[in-house]
Amino acid sequence: KTRHSLTLSGLCASSRLALPWVSLTALALFFEILKYSIGPLIGRWNKFLEARFPLRPPSPQAGSSSFSPLSSGVPIGTQRAQAPLIVPIGSPSRVSGLAVAKRVASDQLFMAPLGLALFIGSMGFMEGQDSSHISRKYRDLYPDALRANWQVWPLAQVVNFRYMPLAMRVPFQATCGIFWNLYLSLLNSRGNRTTEEEDAMRRTVGE
Repeated sequence: KTRHSLTLSGLCASSRLALPWVSLTALALFFEILKYSIGPLIGRWNKFLEARFPLRPPSPQAGSSSFSPLSSGVPIGTQRAQAPLIVPIGSPSRVSGLAVAKRVASDQLFMAPLGLALFIGSMGFMEGQDSSHISRKYRDLYPDALRANWQVWPLAQVVNFRYMPLAMRVPFQATCGIFWNLYLSLLNSRGNRTTEEEDAMRRTVGE
């Protein structure tokens, strides 16, 4: 869910947000790297969900042993030499709402927490923070970010898994991710300011 670094940086700059330059640089570098690594991973993840939780039952294949002229609408004794073996009758099978729910649940319980953990840890690393500051960043930001994720992304993923063809799911997630990445950048910047204030207070007390 993190692919548009330049757009995100432009949004932050045009809004005149008080974000540290180092954070913007690290954020742009982070999204530029993940654009080539997370995109293929999300594509494979979507293919796995497509195979594991099919939205419709598999359609019968031509020449299968279950073929019946009566059930397929082919008249006996009067068919032409090139008559099709299977003639579709009625409307296509309905999409399984349970399969959509399973896809969304799997995505939000496995991929979303992993993506957030990767974002927070990578941002701390690229900002040059030590392990104690990165641990504090996880403690301060991860719960709020995960709760916000579960409030926003399930509905977007219902639309994605239900209506988007497989080839368009990653672009759809990336488009939604522009606004989500903006929120994460603001959350990360707020955490950095809080950490800096706490460090300054400790240095003052120590003096």
